[in-house]
Amino acid sequence: MKSIGTGVFGVILALAAVALLVATSASATTLCKAEEEVCAKGNRYPAGTAVKATLVGTANFVTSLGTIMCKESGAEGKSNEESTGSPEAALDVLVKFSFTSCSLGKTACTLEVPRSWLILFLYLKLFPYFHVKIDRDPSLEGNASIQVKCGAIINCTYDAENVLLEGESGAPASWTAKEATLVETGEKFICPETTKWTAKYTITEPNPLWVAPEP
Repeated sequence: MKSIGTGVFGVILALAAVALLVATSASATTLCKAEEEVCAKGNRYPAGTAVKATLVGTANFVTSLGTIMCKESGAEGKSNEESTGSPEAALDVLVKFSFTSCSLGKTACTLEVPRSWLILFLYLKLFPYFHVKIDRDPSLEGNASIQVKCGAIINCTYDAENVLLEGESGAPASWTAKEATLVETGEKFICPETTKWTAKYTITEPNPLWVAPEP
């Protein structure tokens, strides 16, 4: 009976998380040049705004085989559209992540991101915090993924789609991956089923950056 109760509680928590995601992603969102609870039209960043982010410290990918550490990482892209105030969708940008100077212990690793990721800005009513959700680029075939190669044996692909990163507005703003779970998609025997990504990025462009609801 106790196990049933625990299962039901888990289902309730899962449904609550889905409801929160739907509610936030359905909110009209804008990238704002000023700290305003409602961003004025003149302070909204337009379509095509360059977006760049640089790593703070190291990016770590924890697996059952050990921790892959990357000393350098970044993201670069641009916003897809100008905010219109529509409640149907959150503002999104296309960015290409990069990971270099990576290793698993003494073994050198390469982490390749084959295509851009669609980053959805999800506004939270805990100003100045927000979330960003990683999704696939709708203009290209294939998932939002990372290909991990270490030595001659490890060659694994991890899906980053639907991963949530925490964000904080400011001058500069930031993204943080806190043990974000990526799932292996190649079903190779040697590949760990999951890896947990931890990293923090400073958003250097646009700067300042505030994620705010539209009027």
